[in-house]
Amino acid sequence: MRSHLLFQHSVITRVQVGRGGIPVQRVTLRQDQTRQGITLWREAAVDAAPQLGDNMKFTHLKVKSSDYGLQLHSTTYTAFEKTKATAMAVKVSGVMDGRAGIVTLLLDDGTMLDIEKTLWVPFDEELKKGPVSVNVTTLGKSIVEIGAKAEEL
Repeated sequence: MRSHLLFQHSVITRVQVGRGGIPVQRVTLRQDQTRQGITLWREAAVDAAPQLGDNMKFTHLKVKSSDYGLQLHSTTYTAFEKTKATAMAVKVSGVMDGRAGIVTLLLDDGTMLDIEKTLWVPFDEELKKGPVSVNVTTLGKSIVEIGAKAEEL
């Protein structure tokens, strides 16, 4: 599962169930133009402690139907992690159009990474001459920053 940017979150509230209150927090994750709400229950609401702008990865979520459509909810097996950005030098061998506003870069080692088309445009002409060496910062399989390698400036 890819990591997603924490776009919005609510304060932790308590929902009355039986005799005790259960902590609940609603978060909204965003990737590209897609947003997805998740309701975190019990330990997930308390332990996640997400901050706006964090890149989060959640697993073991349950889908429930509601009047607002399909909703994701945490379970006792829900796991989460805050992902960190990784900086590296790569050689881009090819590019292909993906979803709206996104292109996928093919690296010389066979890896594919997604990047916003607007970030890639300055390097597109150079790729027509041959493979392009660039420095990138990635979150999961997405490039969040790109720049020319120092020796090519």
